[in-house]
Amino acid sequence: ALQWYASNACANSSGFIVNSQIVEEVMGAGVKKVAQEVPHNAELKDMKSTEARARRSVPKYQYREEDQETLVEELEREEIVPVVPIAPSEPVKFDLVKDPNKHYIEEEAHLYHNPPIPSERTEGITPGELVGIPPPQPLPKLPSTGKCHWKFDEKQRVLLADFAPSQPNNEFAIDPEDEKFFLQMLERNDITVVSEGLISAKAMNPEVWKLQHLQSVLGQEYYHKFRRFDTYKNQNGFETCREIDGLYSMKIGDYIAYLSQRCRHLAGNGEDPKFTFIDCEGKENIIDDVKISAIYMIDLDINKSLPDMHSNFMECFRYPAVLPGGSYC
Repeated sequence: ALQWYASNACANSSGFIVNSQIVEEVMGAGVKKVAQEVPHNAELKDMKSTEARARRSVPKYQYREEDQETLVEELEREEIVPVVPIAPSEPVKFDLVKDPNKHYIEEEAHLYHNPPIPSERTEGITPGELVGIPPPQPLPKLPSTGKCHWKFDEKQRVLLADFAPSQPNNEFAIDPEDEKFFLQMLERNDITVVSEGLISAKAMNPEVWKLQHLQSVLGQEYYHKFRRFDTYKNQNGFETCREIDGLYSMKIGDYIAYLSQRCRHLAGNGEDPKFTFIDCEGKENIIDDVKISAIYMIDLDINKSLPDMHSNFMECFRYPAVLPGGSYC
């Protein structure tokens, strides 16, 4: 009944709650709520007592004094209910389930190879107890159509597909067997596929692919997606590469200057290995050694930023079905 009453209330221009119903009988409660023009919630904002809470709980009604006192008593009884603290429990035992799969399956690996570490809530699994993941599924037999040369590096997990033999007269034609195998390999997450021969050198405009063109078009523009990788040698002479967290922001012209300085140092012709640039917030960033730190520009949208380069790429790329928006995307 109170909900129905509230739904029929409206505010007049003076900011008061008004209802055309004079008396609303709440059956079973034995209490009559008398509808009057009462102030809105605004005048109750500063009331922090239990009595104010009682009034705020039904701001659109005027309680008779005895009814309001009853509600206040009920709220006070609720407030003195003791809170029993929960005693700390022992960490829950964790049983590691063995991976039943003979080969690695990414969609299921998290069930068996991503256990929690020991904490107050669970015993977890220590690093020494971790079980290695299963080996990846073996590659099918490489096609031998003669129209594409295939080569697989088992150690690096890199598959090379050279489509140049399929275009002796500058005509691109992919064999159905090679195409099926190529698309299947693109779907796999345990190998890297590198393809050659999909670009027509005859249709390429080399001018739009030079750093000078990038400098002239975007040199003064800031770009915010540069990743950094540092290479170190350990005591045994083995090199390790570590990705530095976060993304760098710099002008594209500064990035081109970094590339030039890094090339000189890799060729042994550099002087100072330190490189300094200013990011979009005016903060100075320092790369201590350009020979150690490799910085990559990623995710550059050439369609929007370099439309002439994008147009030329679409003209000379021979297999557009695998590009975003293509039939094999």
